[in-house]
Amino acid sequence: MARSGGRAPARISGLAAKHRALYLGLAVVVVLGGLLFAYYANYTLDRTTAADRARTERKAGSAADREQPAFVATRTARDIEQDPPQNFVVLLDRKLTEREQADLAAIKPGVGGLDVWRFLKPLGGRLVEYSSP
Repeated sequence: MARSGGRAPARISGLAAKHRALYLGLAVVVVLGGLLFAYYANYTLDRTTAADRARTERKAGSAADREQPAFVATRTARDIEQDPPQNFVVLLDRKLTEREQADLAAIKPGVGGLDVWRFLKPLGGRLVEYSSP
């Protein structure tokens, strides 16, 4: 192409000026089309590989669980002798014999009823705490 006077021929500069909006519109359509294609390609890939990914994640989670020791929680029983509750009753699964009732009646009240607890515990007594009214 030969240049005339240092400028582009009239038909090219006219074509570019005449169809500038068309080129801009075409560029917008291409960009939006590319974005939609990328979105739907990602969506389709996710849908087709979801089951495999879920299976792989479950296997990895199971493997990680097997690598670590199991979580174990323990609760230390309260030492009634050292830390007596404020309010409690002692339950038995049977009635006391007459001799046991007499022995219980002969106990002098001690600190927080611990003497009663020490007597009833070997008989199968169970300590039940309750809140004060």
